[in-house]
This record gives sequence, structure tokens and C-alpha cells, in this order.
Amino acid sequence: MIAWLKITGEKCKAGYLNLIDPLSRALARARIHPHVLTISGFALALVAANFFRIDRFFWAGIFIILAGTCDVLDGRLARDTGKGSIYGALFDSTIDRYSEIILFLGLAWYYYGPSKATVMIILLAVAGSMMVSYTRARAEGLGLQCTVGIMQRQHRITLLAAGAMLAAIPGTKHMAMLVSIWIIAILANVTAVQRVAYIRGQLRRKIHENLTAPSPKKETIK
Repeated sequence: MIAWLKITGEKCKAGYLNLIDPLSRALARARIHPHVLTISGFALALVAANFFRIDRFFWAGIFIILAGTCDVLDGRLARDTGKGSIYGALFDSTIDRYSEIILFLGLAWYYYGPSKATVMIILLAVAGSMMVSYTRARAEGLGLQCTVGIMQRQHRITLLAAGAMLAAIPGTKHMAMLVSIWIIAILANVTAVQRVAYIRGQLRRKIHENLTAPSPKKETIK
């Protein structure tokens, strides 16, 4: 099942990237700075959060998709225009974290009255989401690459957007949104644990390789 989801997800991702590629090239020709898109994505996430707050879930989903598109485009634009930098990557990553938290805050605001239990699940989803990002950052700080896991950021954003739009169907009592929140809360934390286990394995392998590596021969002075 997971393998099927991964294959389907990769196909959808490839189709989506092909769809927005003309827009990416047009922005590059217009010399738009990647930071403009990063900030635009943040602004759109704020709008989406407000739509959650006032119970306009369909429009929240639409604006999540727009914000996510900005997030994809800023990275592609940075590469296409040669404006990528270490600081730019830091700025983009930081704004992405704030954007995601804001979306969850909008949901928490809406559910605070009807269901405080759901607010607790939202907090669990936020914690898992942040730990997924944190474990990757720590791995990179240790000189390792860590992109394993079944609930990465693109999956969480997709679930939030799909859940929001389906939750707008009359008579469903926002069930799709609740299911999405539960899935994120569980699988994001599972992914964080997966990454910790993966990093542990990689570190053990590096230690083993260092211990078993042949020592450099010392040159004797004649």
C-alpha cells in the first residue's frame, strides 16, 4: 500500500511540476526575486488560516494550494535565475515552518469551541511536523542526508488542502478535515521516529567504517 502511494505521489508530483513549469520560466524571464514568492506564499497561508477560522474550508484549501505553489516556485526560480544562496535557503525554510504553523493555528482557532479534543490532535500534528523538519536539519548538521519518511512536508500540505476542500461538502461535518488532521498527527510523528532511527543507523555505519578503515602508512625517513 505504501509503495503504491509513493509511486502515485511521484507521478502526481511530476505532472504538477510540468504544469507549473511555464509559470516558473515566465517568472524567471521577468526577473522576479525568489523571496517575493516566499513572502507571497506566507501571505497566502495567512489568508488560508483565516478562512479556516471563519469556517470557509473550501477557500482555505484553494489558498493552501496557491501557497504551496509559491513554495515550489521559489526554489525553482532560485535555481533558474542563479539567485540561490545559503541565506535564501534558510529564509525559505524558516518561512515555510511559520506558514505551516499558521495553517494549524487557523484550524485550532476554529475547533477550539466545538472540540477541544481536536485542538489537542492539531497540537500533536504540529509537534510531529516540526520534529520531521528538525530531525532532517540535525542530520544535515551532522553531515548526513535524511529525506526518509512517509509524511514529509509536501504530503502534509496536500492532505491539508484536500481535507479542507472535501470538508466543504455539505452534510459531512468536516469529516475529511478531521481524518486529514489525524493522519498527519500520527504519521508525522512516525516519520520523525523513522528519521531518528535512520540517522542512528547512518552514524553507526560511519563509526564502523572509520574503525575498519586501513590506517595510512607512515613514510620512513631514510
